[in-house]
Amino acid sequence: MQRALLMLQHIADSSRGASLSELTESLGLPKTSAFDILHTMETLHFLRKDGNAYFIGAKAKEVGDAYGKMQDICSIASGILISASERFNTSVSLVQYVDKQLDYCFQHHPDDAVMVARYSSPYNILHAAASGKVLLAFMPEKEREQALDGIVLYKFTDRTLGTVEALRGELERVRAQGYALDNREYHYLLQCVAAPVLHQGEVIAAISFSGLNLYLNDPQEMIAHVLETARLVAEGMTSHLG
Repeated sequence: MQRALLMLQHIADSSRGASLSELTESLGLPKTSAFDILHTMETLHFLRKDGNAYFIGAKAKEVGDAYGKMQDICSIASGILISASERFNTSVSLVQYVDKQLDYCFQHHPDDAVMVARYSSPYNILHAAASGKVLLAFMPEKEREQALDGIVLYKFTDRTLGTVEALRGELERVRAQGYALDNREYHYLLQCVAAPVLHQGEVIAAISFSGLNLYLNDPQEMIAHVLETARLVAEGMTSHLG
């Protein structure tokens, strides 16, 4: 793995590509091993070969683009989320799905926010968090099935969904209505509402508003706010990436 990454980096640094001989000499690799690695990466489309030179392939570009997209959405969303947090006096998060977990890549809390400590738990919170439900609901079906395969539905409160069948039903509702709620399902004091950020039909993140008694008996006003915020972030992504 280390050799493959070193070779990718060397090729990426050269606008004219790199030959097998150049790679073995520059990196001090055995020629046979280097050839096998190059052949594998070419087969997997991480490299492409033109004559004797190897260049970065389509799959490697996809990986780089995915990282760039993740960085772009954080920089684009931060100002919008801070403004929404202060305007609506609620904690706001930008959440992504990474390795079957929720990655809180940006958060902002108003100055007078009452903070609720997160549980220290080895269990996944996808099924209990509004952002988790949104990301599961709007991801491609194959990826969703992989996420649900073997998932442990830990009961954080008596409101937490406890079966995969119940979770599937909830995800269908989330897809139909375009948002998700967490009504004290993760923490008995906490309410959340989340909406997807869509780019070219793909869910790339979720926007979540959270707080104590966030929406009381009528969540519609806060739902409208989070949907509007998600739309603004999505428009920013479209303007930036096309």
